[in-house]
Amino acid sequence: MVNLTITVPEELKAQMDAQAEVNWSEVCRTAISVYINNRKNMVPRLSLRVDRTDFVYFPATVYPQVRLQLSIKNEMSREIVLDRVLYTTTFSIAKSGLQIAYLEGAYLNKHVLAPDATVGFSCYHNFEHIIMERLIHLVHGSMGMQTAFTVFVEGMKQPLAFGASGIIAVDEWEEASGKYQDAMNPSRR
Repeated sequence: MVNLTITVPEELKAQMDAQAEVNWSEVCRTAISVYINNRKNMVPRLSLRVDRTDFVYFPATVYPQVRLQLSIKNEMSREIVLDRVLYTTTFSIAKSGLQIAYLEGAYLNKHVLAPDATVGFSCYHNFEHIIMERLIHLVHGSMGMQTAFTVFVEGMKQPLAFGASGIIAVDEWEEASGKYQDAMNPSRR
């Protein structure tokens, strides 16, 4: 073991001296150990908010995308580093609840967040060919979506889980899927 010197106010030292039977070194060792273990297992205190959801067609990729604009606020009293955000979205037909697609994604850029600071970023799901071909035949109205986010913070073992739901309106779906079909089948125009 190594020696550690701590400084306490005179009043506290007098109270400690009044309890001569206590092994104060053991009390300090235990308190330090508990403090370190609590910080290792700490779940980050963050607030998450989905600011906007879009379903749009991107001509450069040929595929429509769902974009979720997310804000994360550090509600801790110390600076943290957001390590990564993983997200999964289940899409369903709004009227029936029939699940029609399940997509996963990851946002891997690290961000340093001061106390009370907020960072905003976008998460994307690409509706690639096989998914679009399936959806075109199934979806004739709005689509519901349920997204589960898992936020990891450096130095903390427990991530923060957060869920959000939304709707892809029928007009957004029809516009983006129509542009996709036009790009895949030019004679359709």
